[in-house]
Amino acid sequence: MTEQQANVVLGITRKSLEGVVIHACPNCQAPGVYKADQRTLDNWPGCWNPVQCNQPVGDTCPNCGATRKRDKNLGELTSSMPRWVWNLVLAFKWCLIKAKGVKHG
Repeated sequence: MTEQQANVVLGITRKSLEGVVIHACPNCQAPGVYKADQRTLDNWPGCWNPVQCNQPVGDTCPNCGATRKRDKNLGELTSSMPRWVWNLVLAFKWCLIKAKGVKHG
């Protein structure tokens, strides 16, 4: 008797766009994210840090020490399908995997 294998593949993905408003420093106008490019290194004000590239600088400006406005998280702006539909798809996939495991186990 030969062993048969079947793979379950559901080619459904969910894409979403989330937004965050990052404020520049009110004192020196440095941007609110670290960069690692030569232009930022040469042209002050800039927050240059190759280790933390594209990460927010935090509540205090690393250039002048002034307090910055808090970043505003806008959350999910748009998506390819509603989150509740995506959760149903994930639940259905989980049920298929469990049913397949019980059938072969």
